[in-house]
Amino acid sequence: MNTRTTQDRALAIRAALEAASWAPSVHNSQPWTFAVT
Repeated sequence: MNTRTTQDRALAIRAALEAASWAPSVHNSQPWTFAVT
C-alpha cells in the first residue's frame, strides 16, 4: 500500500468519525467516543 492510499484511508476514517460524532442522541448529549486500532 502506498503512502497516498494510506493517507486517503486515514482521511476517510477521520471524516466518518467526525460525521458519527454529530449523530443525534438522547437529550442531545452526544457522549460519543471512538477507538480506532
